[in-house]
Amino acid sequence: MRIARNLKVMAVSCAVAFVSTGAALAVPKAPVVQPQCSILSLTTSTACQTVAGNNDSAADMNGFNSGAGVFGVKNWIFGGKSAQDTGDETVSPFNLLATPVGAKSGVWSVSTFNNWTKAALVVKGGAEAWVAYLLDVTKLSGTWTTNDILNSGGKQPDISHLSLYVGGEQVNPPPPAPVPLPAAGLLLVGAVGGLAALRRRKARA
Repeated sequence: MRIARNLKVMAVSCAVAFVSTGAALAVPKAPVVQPQCSILSLTTSTACQTVAGNNDSAADMNGFNSGAGVFGVKNWIFGGKSAQDTGDETVSPFNLLATPVGAKSGVWSVSTFNNWTKAALVVKGGAEAWVAYLLDVTKLSGTWTTNDILNSGGKQPDISHLSLYVGGEQVNPPPPAPVPLPAAGLLLVGAVGGLAALRRRKARA
């Protein structure tokens, strides 16, 4: 009788301990399903692509979809970042600038796309995904929102950063900057010019 009573107490104790740890009540958290992106979330965009991942990079842009690249472009290069928490990473001559009108929307601008035929702006907020927007390269400014992203709580997050990428072809790329001659080189050029002038004078005589 005493043994049966002890076994019953032990069973109740184990059940209480099991429930108190939450092991029996633990439910796997369902992953957040990102919404379908819309070009209305970033003006001047002509297409959009949601990409799962913490951070964006040129390697992520080019390696997307088994190497097909975001928007079918495989040679994206980084053109700068405008971040709200870690500061901007300005890349000349693009000079990306994103000004928040609110934590979830704002205005973006660039100085130029430097004759690249493709440009994309990535909007990042939260830690679950980022969205790339293919830009109309004839427009140098527009507005952005984080409407197309959900955080781990299923809510629209504040902006983390905007990144610019350019690719495709560079039509009529600007000529490389001339390399300045050292002082000795300038003197040599002057001397050669002087000798040529002297020869012309002797020939006329």
